[in-house]
Amino acid sequence: MNVMSLSDQVSRLVAENQNLRVKVENDGKTIHLMRSQYDALASSVNRERDRLHREIQDLKIERDQSLRAFKEIDTTLLQAADLIMQAMRARQGVEIPEELPNRTAKPVVDARIPTPRIN
Repeated sequence: MNVMSLSDQVSRLVAENQNLRVKVENDGKTIHLMRSQYDALASSVNRERDRLHREIQDLKIERDQSLRAFKEIDTTLLQAADLIMQAMRARQGVEIPEELPNRTAKPVVDARIPTPRIN
């Protein structure tokens, strides 16, 4: 009976060893799969971060261009208002025009703005 129980114990140990070996192999496959998924996800996140960084840079450039265009248009409108006021004073006979600070604007070059037509 002692021999039989020893044989049973060895059989149980062999079966347990095989189960552990299968579990270790499956764990190794799971770890490998998780690493490859992590690498793919990290790569995707890096690509998205780089894309967003480029988009933010483009938006900053567009914002700066818009601010410059606004300042140029604002200056042009102020110059036009000054000329209109001088013309109104001249029409009314006021000889001393009000002096405003000199504002010179650069011409605005943008494909989105239509060019004025002189008729």
